[in-house]
Amino acid sequence: MEFDEPDVSIRLADIPESLYMGKDPDKVFYRFDLDEFILHFPGAARYRVIKGCEILVQPFSGSDPSAYRIYILTITMAAALMQRQKILLHASAILHDGGLMLFLGDSGAGKSSLVAELCRRGYRFFSDDVCVLEDRSPDVPEVRAFASYPMMKLWQTTVDALDDVLFNTRHQIWPDTEKYGQFFHHEFMTRSYPVKKIFVLNPGHFGSGISYTAAPVTGIEAFQWMTQHTYRKQFIHEVSLQASHLKAIGRIVEQVDIGILSRSHQASDISSFADFAEKQFREEHLPIDMLPPAEPLLPK
Repeated sequence: MEFDEPDVSIRLADIPESLYMGKDPDKVFYRFDLDEFILHFPGAARYRVIKGCEILVQPFSGSDPSAYRIYILTITMAAALMQRQKILLHASAILHDGGLMLFLGDSGAGKSSLVAELCRRGYRFFSDDVCVLEDRSPDVPEVRAFASYPMMKLWQTTVDALDDVLFNTRHQIWPDTEKYGQFFHHEFMTRSYPVKKIFVLNPGHFGSGISYTAAPVTGIEAFQWMTQHTYRKQFIHEVSLQASHLKAIGRIVEQVDIGILSRSHQASDISSFADFAEKQFREEHLPIDMLPPAEPLLPK
């Protein structure tokens, strides 16, 4: 696909000091609205996003390119998308039977580790950490999502545990941090796919193993989970963006099966976690009265 003009322009530029007047230069600072987003990240760079179309970057003297590049691909690009009224989920995903299995969760919940293990088993990687919901239209009534940047971020301990040539420690994301980028440019999917099922990863489970809610989570509880795991939800204060968010989350709650996949801190084995999650793929679209009882906890 070819374009006459870039959809988003990213370039180095000086960003006026006046935008940061009165702010502590040693602390992270951001301000978001639909016309302008600014971010000051000590040790990396200053960023400015204008109306979702232009991203300006002013690296600090001596900052490592890998340090300021990662914030272009994450928070800054998220701001650009949200200025375009896009709603993002804090989710990693695989493609399964023509649709998406989304794994939502806070940082550290195990989204990337779980998706990496599923990819090791032959599932198709779709996105890591962020999925972008497609706008609803008469031609697209179902909930669909686009992928974010084709990179998975894994800690070295996870790479070691996976022990597969698919994953390596060649591309360090941040200086002096043992987290590494795994790139999937050759497999990047630029089209949207329907969201078939959502798993909310809940690491706050205090049992001794892994469990799954057999009956789908619905209503206000589902709405709360989806809102909690909206990516950069602190940006959603503009009235028009709030309306877009309410509509998008409402569609998900209405159309998509949502379940809670809980794992205790004791049950840290990636393979067992993936075994359990994979089992749930086969239990889609059962009527509620035919669903099996709640899964018993599995031992570590």
